[in-house]
Amino acid sequence: MVVGSAGKARKEKRDSTNATLKKIVEGELNDADISGALRVLSSEDIVAVPSLEILRSKHPAEAAGSSFPEPPDPTQLPDDVTVDEIMAAVQSLPNGSAGGIDCLRPKHMKDMLAGAANGTTTALAESLPRLVTLIVQGKVPTSVTSIFFEASLTAPKKKDGGIRPIAVGNTLRRLPAKIVSKRVGKEVDKRATPRQVGCGTTTLLVVSLRM
Repeated sequence: MVVGSAGKARKEKRDSTNATLKKIVEGELNDADISGALRVLSSEDIVAVPSLEILRSKHPAEAAGSSFPEPPDPTQLPDDVTVDEIMAAVQSLPNGSAGGIDCLRPKHMKDMLAGAANGTTTALAESLPRLVTLIVQGKVPTSVTSIFFEASLTAPKKKDGGIRPIAVGNTLRRLPAKIVSKRVGKEVDKRATPRQVGCGTTTLLVVSLRM
């Protein structure tokens, strides 16, 4: 049977799609994320190729006259982050979570901290709390904030034809956000109840890390 040029093009596209899917599934399995592999296999999501105008409409520019809170009083900074807080935050990140623009994935962090208690593992476990404390206290140098607080962007298509922009921040930026959320979660829950924010009372908790 002779395959026409159109049929050949469709076959090549299908083979390319299958190869990409296989690579993604293998990556999930290598991360010990079986549920993530199943989600990929059963997902109907397709990465969109939207126009810049559509994406900008989803994320409009800051409105004129917008105001933000003043930075925290330097004499009343949050308490230092502990090793236990770091370990709990790292373990709470799913194995299949993607990395940000620096490509450091949560699974990489888990693997590095799960090693034998040698000098390298201990040094990392002791250094992370000091780094995250600086971030939580708003002491990130302005020279790196534009990179450190950025995110990698993906825009899957919705079933209705729209797009769903997804931003994945750097793992080292997500750690302090999780720790701060944990610290203030009960207080926010108490103040928000019984109002619904998102799907639950405190599903949406925006943590602003002052730079």
